[in-house]
Formats: sequence, C-alpha cells, structure tokens
Amino acid sequence: MCFCCFVLFAVSSIVSGGYISGIDSTVLLDGDFANTVAVIDLDGVITTEPLVDLFGATTTDMTTSVISKIDHAINNDGIKGVILRVDSPGGEVYATRMIYNKLVELQEAGKPLVVLMQDVAASGGYYVSAPADYIVASEMTLTGSIGVVFQTTDLTGLYDKIGIKQITIANSEGELKVLEDLDDPQSDGYKVLQGVADDVQDNFINVVAQGRGLSVDQVKKIADARVFSGKQALEAGLVDELGEQSVAFARISEILDIENPRFILLQDQENSFNSLMISLQNSLAPWSLLSKDKEFNIKYLLHL
Repeated sequence: MCFCCFVLFAVSSIVSGGYISGIDSTVLLDGDFANTVAVIDLDGVITTEPLVDLFGATTTDMTTSVISKIDHAINNDGIKGVILRVDSPGGEVYATRMIYNKLVELQEAGKPLVVLMQDVAASGGYYVSAPADYIVASEMTLTGSIGVVFQTTDLTGLYDKIGIKQITIANSEGELKVLEDLDDPQSDGYKVLQGVADDVQDNFINVVAQGRGLSVDQVKKIADARVFSGKQALEAGLVDELGEQSVAFARISEILDIENPRFILLQDQENSFNSLMISLQNSLAPWSLLSKDKEFNIKYLLHL
C-alpha cells in the first residue's frame, strides 16, 4: 500500500511539473482579519533557474515564487503590509533586481515593508532588503557584502591535457567578443568585465544610499564587500534594530498603526511530493540547484 502511494505521488509530481497553481497561506499569529500582514520568505540563492527534483520534475524558480507572493500581497486589499524574511547569500543580478522592483511596487501601492534578516542577508540578500521601511536583524545575522563578482572557470589546462581544443570565430571587428586572459588584470578582457562589475556596483551603492537615507560617500566607505554582524550593521546604519520575529511583528504594527494584527505566511501551492523532493535535494546540495553552466554569470555572492 505504501509503495503504491509512493508511485502515485511520483507520477503526479512528474505529470504536474510542480509549478505554482496559486498561493496558500498559514496563520502564524491570529488576530483581526481586517488587519492582516503577509509574511514572505526569501530563502536561498536568488535565481531564475527552475529547480529539478530527484525524478526530473521541475518546480517554479525562487524568483518567480517570491514575486508571485509579493503580487498577491499587492492585489489583496485585505493585506495591509508585508514582512519579508530574508535568508539569502545573494544570487543573480537580474533576478535580484526583479525582486527589488516588485518590493518597491508594493510600497508604491501603500503597503509598508519590514525586512527580518535571519541567518544570512548578504550581497543580493541585502540589495532586496535596502528599500524596506524598517530592517530588523539578529545579532547573529551576517549581512552587508556590498560587492559584485564575475565568476568563470579556466579549463584550458584540462583541455590541453586531454587533447580538446576550443575554436571560436568572431566577426572581424569583434576582438572583444571572445574575452581571453581573464586571470590577467591587465588584459582587455579582464578590464571589460571589471568595468561592467563597477557599473553594477555603482547601482548597488545608490540602492543602499537611497533605501537607508545615507549619502553615496557614506555607503562607499563600507562598500568593499565586507560582511557585517548584525551589531556591526546596526552601527553602520544598514539595519534599524536588533531582534527576532516578535520585534518585526511589533514594528510593522506600529508603522500601520493597528492593534491585534493577523500574520499569515504566504506559501506556494505546489504538489506536496514534488516540494518534499526539492526540499530534500536543497538540503543535501543547495548550490547544485544552479544547474545551467553559463560561461559568464554575474552574481551578488557572499564570500567569507
């Protein structure tokens, strides 16, 4: 009987594909229905890559999932504000910006945003936190890491060893279409990518300055990709208060000027077996979920 159930769930997972069909909610703290606050989790590497479970079925990527929940909060008149629980080391630049834009849209709709930083809220995890009306971090939180990095892998030595030669033909005036000697800071290829990284870094600095009410010069002094503890982040003006979930709940209630608020956790409405497999795989090898091997993938990443 158990085996049959297992097979049925597996087939259901593969057929359905595991994509979100809606948003579910779980009551975290009951209260006045008219004063509902949504809690949204931003958990893990920020990516647009769909996850694949142990049976090959895909589920909605993290970015789409988070944006869908924010959209739900924007369009639901019963939801008065949002607490974003951030536990992320960062991720893809474009995906990070997409979430940031949606959070700004939430605020423009007149719904306050409070960020609760958990274990890690660094780099892209801080980028999405910056526009919040209020940021609460634990003393144990690792945050900051205001920096940008390009990553690629040089396989030329391995290719030479096993006799593989890569041949690339570009147009006659496209000498920088193929970026070479990236391990040499003086090479043209290195300088091209560093210029792009510098532009993205300037954007990052401006986002932090605007969100935190700091000057660009103030942010530049701490924008060397260093990681801060929660206490250090408070001293640097990157967060507003040290505390845990109860503090975040209290602060958004004060911002909204409401009593007896009701807090609900927004969750993806996905196939339960598929979600279990994804959760298991994520816990075993979270970084393996970034499945596409792109030659150059610019990301906000935490480096310790």
